[in-house]
Amino acid sequence: MNNVYSLLPPIRRIRGNRLYCNSGKRILDLYLDNGIRILSYKENKVKLYAKNAIEKGLASTYPGLYEARFTKALQKYLGADYQYLYMPNENAAMYVLKTCFNYSGKLKELWPLNNGQTDYSFSNAIQPVRIRPFLPLPSHCIGVFTVPGLYPLSFSVLLFTDTKQFETARDYYREHQELFCIAPLQYYAGARSIYSLLNFTQSGYNPDFWKQFTDYCKGIFINDGPYIYPACSNYHELFTQALACNVLLNPAPESPSIIPMEYSIGELKQFIANALTILNQK
Repeated sequence: MNNVYSLLPPIRRIRGNRLYCNSGKRILDLYLDNGIRILSYKENKVKLYAKNAIEKGLASTYPGLYEARFTKALQKYLGADYQYLYMPNENAAMYVLKTCFNYSGKLKELWPLNNGQTDYSFSNAIQPVRIRPFLPLPSHCIGVFTVPGLYPLSFSVLLFTDTKQFETARDYYREHQELFCIAPLQYYAGARSIYSLLNFTQSGYNPDFWKQFTDYCKGIFINDGPYIYPACSNYHELFTQALACNVLLNPAPESPSIIPMEYSIGELKQFIANALTILNQK
């Protein structure tokens, strides 16, 4: 079930959080490439910045001016107390974790790792965690934050609270820097993505909106910010029923789905009815 690409028909068009299939079917996307497309309808500014960067010829790996701009935006969003390394993608980040710290598992989601507690200030996560927008940061962790936005331009950030761990990873990074090239185009668009996140809640995507969604779903989901986890234990059946009703959940049971920025009651009605049946069977 984790391979979402084998479960979907060919997609001919994407508009925000809706997938338009080649067959004419429309799917409400609550997966959003595991959060990379959380900006949804607000990606237009990122597209404009990417277009401007391409016109400037910044689609190379030569040194550019925009890494500092991205760092400034990132520190404004995640804070200046963390130490950062920039990775071309999440796989590269996991490779560094494997090489430097012998870690070969998956990134842990904060909410399940913290036993459903939403106060992460006391967390002491031994395992690397996935850092997601709109969630509090742990006070001690190795984290991976993937910059939301356009998939080809997105890249990942390794963040550290422990200086010795950071120095170990940084030394390896410096010795093999050719493996971790990021184009100025990506930094340029990435900075715009971060500033879009900073302004996101002003567009109405906020706790009131998230609560309205979960209330409408009648107890099917438990939410942590905009991220939702099913209240039932039979995730495979829930996922299958959702897809049959043209709703795409996260195919990984341990990872959250995401409350869509736009949806209609009609798009969810049949799925909610089927999901309540599953919930009542537990």
